[in-house]
Amino acid sequence: MSRSKQTSDKIESRFLDSRDFFALRYQQGLIPLEVDEYEDTKYEEFTNLEDIEGGTSLNNGFQRIEDTNSDDLLFVPSDDEDVVMHVGLGIAPSLIEAYVSYPEGTRNMGSIPDLSTTPTPGNNIGGFNGDDSPYNSPTVISEMVIPPKQHIEMNFYNPGDDSHEPMLRFVYRKYRVRTLDVSNSQDRNAISRIVKPGSPAPIFPVGNFDRKADYNMNQEWGISPMTRSELERRIGGGR
Repeated sequence: MSRSKQTSDKIESRFLDSRDFFALRYQQGLIPLEVDEYEDTKYEEFTNLEDIEGGTSLNNGFQRIEDTNSDDLLFVPSDDEDVVMHVGLGIAPSLIEAYVSYPEGTRNMGSIPDLSTTPTPGNNIGGFNGDDSPYNSPTVISEMVIPPKQHIEMNFYNPGDDSHEPMLRFVYRKYRVRTLDVSNSQDRNAISRIVKPGSPAPIFPVGNFDRKADYNMNQEWGISPMTRSELERRIGGGR
């Protein structure tokens, strides 16, 4: 698979720092945020998957990435309401292809923009392998940004002849975030820096480029998502 330089960059090149601004794009619109502080988990290895025979995928299909204690490694619980997780993953052996279902229950990749066809394991549409995102050096092509209360599922396909057990290596940066409220005059300048054309502040999809997750953080975050045009109008003094 041929990938652009941008998607082959190391995932760390996309990580944010304290006082950086960004937004999450839900199905209903944008939630603007500021990074208060962050914590890195350099690598977390995962080998709790079955052997996959050549030409097949996981027996149970798409599933959560759970450790031996059934803890979901790609889930932020609601009691960590101010945490957003920024993740990249590397794969070994390198021939193994990974497919992501984000939000859970969809069947599209979260980090590949070409989603005109729904990918299934083995069809080489939307998936990435260990050459694209090596085990020891995860790249941007594997990027996922995960707010609280959002589950992700994954599946893996083995295009080779021999059986292999997928091995994953995660690189995390966990952000402690502050919501930015357009009704707060002090936050409006920060929001304008996110939504203005050409802004370097990233807008991360909560889901894939075709389907975003429904917003479910009203109670915890106390704000509602707005479209970019709605935010621009409010910043400009409209109601």
